[in-house]
Amino acid sequence: MHSIQEKVYVVYIFWLLIFIFSTSIHYNFEQIVLINQLDSVSYMSIAIFSPDYSSENLPYHHAQRFFVPYLIGFVSNTLGISPIIIFRLFTYLIVFLIIFIHFLIIKKLKTNFYLSIFSISFLILNPYLIRYFIAVPTMINDAVFILSLYLFSIGLIFNYKSTLVGVIFALISRQNGIFVFVAYFVNNLISKRYKIFKDTSTVLSIILFIFISLLSNNYANNVSETNFNFRHVYGLFEWIVTSFELIKLVKWILLPLYSYLPLLIISSFFFKFKKLDKIYNKNFFILIFIFISIVCIPFLSGPDLASRNIIRLTSLAYPIILIIGLCYVSVKKKLLNNILFIFIILILHIWSLHPKYSIITIHEIFRNYLI
Repeated sequence: MHSIQEKVYVVYIFWLLIFIFSTSIHYNFEQIVLINQLDSVSYMSIAIFSPDYSSENLPYHHAQRFFVPYLIGFVSNTLGISPIIIFRLFTYLIVFLIIFIHFLIIKKLKTNFYLSIFSISFLILNPYLIRYFIAVPTMINDAVFILSLYLFSIGLIFNYKSTLVGVIFALISRQNGIFVFVAYFVNNLISKRYKIFKDTSTVLSIILFIFISLLSNNYANNVSETNFNFRHVYGLFEWIVTSFELIKLVKWILLPLYSYLPLLIISSFFFKFKKLDKIYNKNFFILIFIFISIVCIPFLSGPDLASRNIIRLTSLAYPIILIIGLCYVSVKKKLLNNILFIFIILILHIWSLHPKYSIITIHEIFRNYLI
C-alpha cells in the first residue's frame, strides 16, 4: 500500500469499529442468559466467587477455563465494580488487541490495498467474532483464545517471542489450546533440528503446560460433581449409531457456512495462492494443523452436543484462515474493479447484522435458527 491507501485503510478500520459497536446489542447478564449463552453462567459464577472457588456445581469443561473469569472476578471484587462491567472492559481491550495485531501483520507483510481491506472486513464484520464478543462479553474466553492465535501466528511468521505467550493464552482460555501447544512444540522441534530439550523456551512451554493443566483440573475438581465429558470427542459416532438422520446431519454440517460462506465465495473468485517457499511451507502446514484441529472438535461432538454452537466453535479457527490468506494469497486484480469492490464490502456489512447480536434485524427470519 502507498501512503494514501494506508491512510484510507486506517480510516476504514475506524469506520468498521464505529459501525460494529454502534449496531451491536450490548446485553446485560440477565439477557445473556435468556439467549442461551450458558457458558456465561459458569464464567459469571467463577467471577462472583473469586478469589474463592465457586460454590455452584459447574460443568467440568467450563470450570477448567477458570483463569480469565477468575481474574475478572478478582478485579471486580477488589474494586467493588459489577463483574459484567469488568467483563465488558476486558473484552473491549482484547478486541482492540486482536485488530491491532491483524493490522501489524498486514503492515509487516506489505499487503496490497484490496487484500488488506478484504481481510480486515472479514475479521471485524464476521457476526460470530467481534460483534459476538461486544454483545456477549461474558464469552471472553473465546476472545482470549482468538487473541492467542494472533499472538502465536505473528510470532511464527516473523520469528517473534510472542509464540509462547500465545500458547499460554490458548491453554488458559480453552481446551483447544492443547493444539496450539502441539504446534509450538512441533515448530520448535523442526526449527531446533530436534534438539528441543536444549532450548529453554521449549522446556518452559512443557512446564507451563503441566502447571496450567494441574491448576485447571484442580479448580474443576473442586466445583464440579462430574468429570470431563469425553463425549465431546466421540459424540458424533455415538449419535450415528443411536440417532442417525441424514437430513439432520447434512443441515448441521452446513451450519458453519453462516460464518465461512462469504469468505469462501469471495476467495474462489478473487484470490489466488502464491508460490510457497521453504520457510513458509513449514508455517503454512503448522497453521493448517491448528485450523483443522480446532474445527474438528465441534464436529466430533456431534449434533446433540454441539448443536448450533458448531457455528461459534468452528469460527474460533476463522482468524487462522485470514492469516494464511495474508501470507499466501494475492488478489486477481483483473477481475476486481472499484464498483464491484465497494459492492462486496457493502454486502459484508449486511452479512454482519446477526439477528441476535445486532440492533438492525434485517435477518429476523433466521433469529431462531442461528446461535
